[in-house]
Amino acid sequence: TNIGYSMLFDGSNDYAKVSSSLDDFKFTWNVGSWSIAFWLKVDTFATNDVVFDTGNHADSLNVGALINLNGTSKMAFSIDNGDGDPWVTYNVSSADYVPDTDWNFFCITYDQSLGSNNCKFYLNNSLHSQHTKDSGTPTSDDADAPLSVAKNGGGAQYYDGYMTEVSFWDKILSTDDMETLYNSGNGLPIYG
Repeated sequence: TNIGYSMLFDGSNDYAKVSSSLDDFKFTWNVGSWSIAFWLKVDTFATNDVVFDTGNHADSLNVGALINLNGTSKMAFSIDNGDGDPWVTYNVSSADYVPDTDWNFFCITYDQSLGSNNCKFYLNNSLHSQHTKDSGTPTSDDADAPLSVAKNGGGAQYYDGYMTEVSFWDKILSTDDMETLYNSGNGLPIYG
């Protein structure tokens, strides 16, 4: 990548685990407002390839947040509260959210306090779609698994491709923030 170093995941057993704590990323499912920004270059599309996960997704009563590829050109996001069903779930099913196997910049924001359009998906610094949360109640429980990158927390669904400049924020990134990170398509190395 022209940004600098990137991580390459082979889709079969490569992944990263961020911290061993089950509550470090609680702000992603325990109400509040947050954003995640990252660059992806997908090698192979497969349904359920996981980008980020804090749940175990081995049973229906897990707690945590999940971002995964959901087939060619699609991405899905859900928050599970341990009650058996995701209380927030979105499938970005319109074509070209993950448009190709080139480098693309993604930002997902979530604001629990809004009455509608709680979740917004940005692609290459442009708003792609926005969604209103499903009914349900968030949980204060700890996640079922520490944050995993490129693998689901309790199984064997792996991401196949490159990833770089991953950043979690406990706020909604502004359009200026996103423009800075996108840097006219050149990206910005945000870590030393």
